[in-house]
Amino acid sequence: VDATKASVNYTNADEEAQKAYDAAVEAANAIVAKEGANADSAAVQAALEEVKAAKAALNGDSKLTNAKQAAQDTIDKLNNLNEAQKAAAKAAVDNATDAAGVTAASDKATALDGNMGDLKESVADVDATKASVNYTNADEAAQKAYDAAVEAANAIVAKEGANADSAAVEAALEQVKETKAALNGD
Repeated sequence: VDATKASVNYTNADEEAQKAYDAAVEAANAIVAKEGANADSAAVQAALEEVKAAKAALNGDSKLTNAKQAAQDTIDKLNNLNEAQKAAAKAAVDNATDAAGVTAASDKATALDGNMGDLKESVADVDATKASVNYTNADEAAQKAYDAAVEAANAIVAKEGANADSAAVEAALEQVKETKAALNGD
C-alpha cells in the first residue's frame, strides 16, 4: 500500500481514482484488523478484488505519459531552438516525475525559444550593418568587437550549435546590441 501511494501512478492519478483506491484499502484493512468483523471468504475476496480494481484504475502513469508526449510535441515545434537545445529540453521532460516538472521543462524550452528568436533577429541584418557607413567608417576595434559578437551569436543559433541556456543566449544578444551601438562610423 505504501509503495503504491508513493508511486507516480498514484501521485499523478485523478483525485477520484486516488479516493477510490484509498477507500478500497481502508475497507480491506477493516476486514483484516484484529478487532474487525468476522468476514466470510466471499467478503474477503470481494474486498481484495475491489483493491485490485481500484489500483488498476489509477491513471497517474498514463496522465504523466500523455503530458510528456504533449510537451515533446511542443518542443518539436519550437523552430528557434538548435538541435542540442531541443535534445536537452526533451531530456528534461523525460526526466520529470510529475506533471509540474513536465510543465516547467516545457515552459523553460518555450522561453528559450523566444530568446533564441530574439538572438536570430539581432544578427539578421548583419549584411546591411556591415555595408553601412556606420560600420565601414568605424574604428577597427569596434568593427572587430561587432564581428566577434555576431560570430558568437551565429554559433549559438546554428542548428548544430551548443546547448546554450537562456542566460548565455541573452548575454550573446546583449553583446550584439552593445557592439552594434558602439560602431562609431557615423
